[in-house]
Parts: sequence; C-alpha cells; structure tokens
Amino acid sequence: MKNILVKTTTLAVITVLSLSWCKQASAQFPSEIPSSNRIRSVSQAKNAIIERLNPPSFCDTKGCLAPLSIQICEIVGNLNTRVNGKIIGKPLKSKRPLKITSRELALMKKIWSQCKTVKAETVFIGVPGQVTIYSPSCESSNQILKELDLKERMYRCNY
Repeated sequence: MKNILVKTTTLAVITVLSLSWCKQASAQFPSEIPSSNRIRSVSQAKNAIIERLNPPSFCDTKGCLAPLSIQICEIVGNLNTRVNGKIIGKPLKSKRPLKITSRELALMKKIWSQCKTVKAETVFIGVPGQVTIYSPSCESSNQILKELDLKERMYRCNY
C-alpha cells in the first residue's frame, strides 16, 4: 500500500511540475485521466489515448510530452482493470467488466508493450522514484498510430 501511495504522490508531483513547465497548455491540454471506475467504454479510453498522442503544437518539449506519455500508460492500466486484466495479463475481477473486441485488445496490448518503467530522474530532473512511460519504437509508434486512424506524425518514438 505504501508503494502505491509513493507512486501516486510521485506521479502527481511529476504531472504538476510538467504542467507548470507548459503553462500555455492550460486551455488546450488533454482532459483529466479517466480513473478505472470512470471508464465507461473501451472507446472512451481509446479517445483519451488519441488525445495524448495528438498534443497541441506548442507541446514539443520533453517537459510537456513526458506527462502525456505517462498518462497513456496510466489510461491503459486503468482500462486493464475494467476488462478484468486481459491487457496486462494479470487476472482481475471488475464488478462490471467491459467487453473488449479482439482487435481492441490487441491494440491495447501493443500500446502497453511500449510502456517502460524508468527512474523518474531520467524524465524529470530531481524527481525520485519510478514512472511508467510510453516510449515506443518508431516502428511500433507508426503501427499504433495507424491502428488508431491517426496519420503517422512526429510523436517522439524512443524518447
């Protein structure tokens, strides 16, 4: 329980720091991350991921993109809870599990496979702990963007 609290606190500090570095983002930054109990459909989670893969044009620095990359993994993790652990492979029991098609499941597994746990300091100077960040290879990034019907774009792969 203590590790979860430390992770949550670290993630909150990282997000606040990063958003302050991107002050322009306040009006155009993606909406809040849907918690697992607020995810009502796979489409909702997919749209939240698309929103983060399509950041505002001014969000082109590591300090601005890093929180979005962390949020992508968090959204997939939250969706995993709603689909009884089918994405990550750890069986869970959700009170009202969502149905997920085999195509959506394959996509979410592909996105999750590009989430890497790293020392927070490698992303944010002076921040302790670890974060899970979406850091796709260029090939995986292009496949994922195509499956989400997004044009191949400059999303930073291997960052």
